[in-house]
Amino acid sequence: MLDQEALTYIIGILVIIGTGFSAFNYLRKPQERSEINDAVVDEKIANLKLNTDEKITGVKDLIVNLRDNHLKHMDEKFDKHIEKQIENEKLIAENFTKVFVLLDERLPNKK
Repeated sequence: MLDQEALTYIIGILVIIGTGFSAFNYLRKPQERSEINDAVVDEKIANLKLNTDEKITGVKDLIVNLRDNHLKHMDEKFDKHIEKQIENEKLIAENFTKVFVLLDERLPNKK
């Protein structure tokens, strides 16, 4: 059968193969972990980008809503201001008419 020397060679070869396999696994595992970590990071970045895009869209909608509401409010204030200005101009015109009538009545005509 197998003598002591052949058995030693077989065990030595198996040890060398086992050591080679262990070294391969040792060097291969970090690469696999790195690939997995890269995939996880890529997924997190994609999710972060999606969330950021959603938040930016929400902020844009809020800004547009605020702008529209503010413009509507300013238009209403401006319309009220114009109405008040027209009323004041009518009042001033009436008062000037009264003043001119009084001046015509009180001052003698120079002809």
